[in-house]
Parts: sequence; C-alpha cells; structure tokens
Amino acid sequence: MSIIRRLILAACLMAGLTPAFAQAPAPVPALPDTERRTSYSISGTTCACAVGFALYGDSTDYQNWVEVWINGQQATFNDPARGWTITSPSGSLATLSRPITDAVLTFTSTQTGTIQIVGARRPRRTSQVAENRGVAARDFNQTITDLVAQNREVWDKINDVTGRAVLAPPGETLKVLAAAASRANLGACFDSGGNLVSCASVPSTTIAAGNGILFTGTNPTTITNNIAGGAPITVTGTNPLTIGCPTCGNGNVINSGTPTNHQTPVWTDATHVKGIGPGTAGQQLTSNGASADPSYQSGGWVLLNTLTAANSATLTDTTSITSTYSEYEVLIENMLCASASQSLLLQINSGGVFQNTGYNTQAISGTGAAVSASTTTNGILAMNAASCPTSGVGVYTRFHASYAGGSTVLVFHGTFEQSGLAVGGMVGGSYPNLGAIGGIRLLAGSGNLTSGIMKIYGRL
Repeated sequence: MSIIRRLILAACLMAGLTPAFAQAPAPVPALPDTERRTSYSISGTTCACAVGFALYGDSTDYQNWVEVWINGQQATFNDPARGWTITSPSGSLATLSRPITDAVLTFTSTQTGTIQIVGARRPRRTSQVAENRGVAARDFNQTITDLVAQNREVWDKINDVTGRAVLAPPGETLKVLAAAASRANLGACFDSGGNLVSCASVPSTTIAAGNGILFTGTNPTTITNNIAGGAPITVTGTNPLTIGCPTCGNGNVINSGTPTNHQTPVWTDATHVKGIGPGTAGQQLTSNGASADPSYQSGGWVLLNTLTAANSATLTDTTSITSTYSEYEVLIENMLCASASQSLLLQINSGGVFQNTGYNTQAISGTGAAVSASTTTNGILAMNAASCPTSGVGVYTRFHASYAGGSTVLVFHGTFEQSGLAVGGMVGGSYPNLGAIGGIRLLAGSGNLTSGIMKIYGRL
C-alpha cells in the first residue's frame, strides 16, 4: 500500500472516531415538585444570584424566560435603574445545551431589598424534530420537561384561589375589565354582581359621610361638620371639638370636686357624682354604710404567685414576701411526693440563705379518736412528719403567716388534710433566728415533688 493511501486511510479513521471523544450533554434532570421561584434578600449589591431552577428557553432572549421582582414590583431587563441579565458560567446562552442549570441573575446597578426570580417562559417552538427517524431519549426528556415546566409556572400563578391572580370561587365568573383608557386613574370597586368595575377616584371626588359630616377638597381633603348638641349640651371649637354643659344643674348630673384618672364614680346625692380612690395596690372598695361614701381600704387577699410542681426539687418564691404586706396565706393543693415516707416542709430564706435546720414546728393530727403529734427541726411541717403521699389524693394545707414583733420572724399556723382527706390536723411553726426574710420554699424531706400547686397571697 502506498504512503498516500495509508495517510488517507488514517485520516478517515481519525475522522470517524472524533464523535466518540466529543463532550455529550448532561442528562435532563427531573422537574422538582416545587414552585419555580427563588427569593433573595440583598443590600447594596448587584445580586449575582443563582436562578435556582433549570431554564429551557431557546435562543438568548432570557427576558422571555423569567420575571424579576424587586420589593414587590416587577423590573424589566432593560430598565435604566433596575435592569438585569442572565448568564451562565458554563458558556454562552446561545450555545449551551438545554436545560441551563447554573444560570445567574445579575443587576446592572446595585439593588437593596427582596429579590424574586420567577419562571415565566414564553411558549414557542422554532424548530421540529426531524421526521422518519427515532427521537433520542434526551431530546424527548428535554421537550416534555420544558412543557411541564411551563405548565407548572402557569399553575403557580393561577392555581385555585391561592395564586397571584384575581379569581372568583368555583362556580362563579368575573366579567372582563373595561378598557385601560376607561379605567385609568380610577379606583377599583365591586358592583352589585360582584364584578370589578371602575369607580370614583377618591383624591378628586367629594364623599358625603352621612348627615352632619362632609368631605371636601383634594390633597388635603377637608372634613367639616354640622354637629350640634341638644340642650343643655353644647359643641364648640375645632380640632378638637369640645362637648360641654355650661348650664347643667337643677336635676342634671354635675361633677363634685375634680376627678382624676382611675377613680370610681360615686353618687353623693341625687344630682352630683364624684370620684373615689383610686387607692393603692391590694386595697378594695369598701362600703362605709348608707350615710357615708365608700372608700378604698386594706383587708382583701391579693394573689402574689402560683407555683406548680412537676417532678420539682422545690417550689421556690423569692419575690412575694416583702414589706408591702403585713400578713400572708400559703395554700398547698393536692401535693404528692416522689418518694415514700417523706415530710413535706416549708423553709424560710433568712439572711439571704434558705435555712434547713433550727425550726420550731409541730403537726397535730387526728383520725377518729386517735390523736398524734410530730415535729422536726428541718423546716415547718405542712402535714404529719414522714407521711407525704406518693399517689392518689395529695396533701391540702392552708397556712396563715404574720410577723411576730418585727419584720424578721414569720409565724405560720394552719390546718391540713391528708391520707385521701381521712386525716386532718393543725400545723404551725417558725424560724426564730433573726435575719431579713427573702422568700419561702416547699420541698420534700428527700426526693422531688411529683405534682401539686402552691399559691401565695398577701394582705395589707
């Protein structure tokens, strides 16, 4: 074989192998079941943001593939201040195989706010598959996925009543809007049939708001009134109006004294009303008999705190015991302990520390004719010692506490019920060592408090 023939054969062989080394386009990805929309929040940048979904548009007119919104307003691609482009780091839009999966949105000038990129492919088909031959799977997938993507974009926009269009409920229809020239600069209203129609433009129209009120003028609109009060009431002034009663009396209600905020009105005779109070926190309005005005007086209980046990080591309060109140009530309701044979104890915070010894306390209980007593130094007993129930009906105790000879010793005394309310008795005690009282806490001798409530009340 001659040299020339060998060269020709080698060239033909190399030409035939060239397609085997060409880069094949990537497979067409499946279309996610998600809205074809991507959002960003940017500040003072041109975005350079990933589009976030595959683009199937042909040619290079990317403005017909997506919509771009800035702070709720659509921005056109060639807007002088808000224009934008679509590019791909993989190459030119004109030559890249479809779909483009790495498209990037970039503004021509810096923007700030919420950016939304929305799929909006304009349907068209500028070329057809050659006839009389099979269709490659990739070509088929690209065409079908392109169609489904367009369907999804339309569905996202108008699906049922959750989309972005004005839609009537199923079974109803809306009439076509009037021509743009007929509705320009007018308001949008609904007529008696529920259809959108043009209506008066508020800035250029006088609106009457019923007898006595009139809106006039444009930007600003002036509100005038023709309000008059029937005798003896007068209406005077403008902005604000003053409603007065200069001739009230002789059977008409008048003020007695100068009212202040948060007072309670009280009749002083057939024609006069005056304000009582407002008193201080914790006081109650109390009658002083038929011949005297009521007054705010101390004596009512004020709920200061509610503590609920939930497998708790302690129920602790360090804010309620203050100089504001002279006496307290502590209610223990349906309290259960986690461990058997435990005492239920109330301890005092004295001198900044909760004390766990040095108490004087005693519980006296009776079942039928039997009477028993128990004591401890670890806290004030809220029931019989070493008998806190672990299930069923819990302990119910009501303590009354008052100061003894000063403000550093609180003496507790009260009653309790336990053992399914079959055992009852009296409890009491105190922590005698002097020190500023900073709070109280309830706890079991050992283990946690499973459930129950402790309420603290104060009285002036």
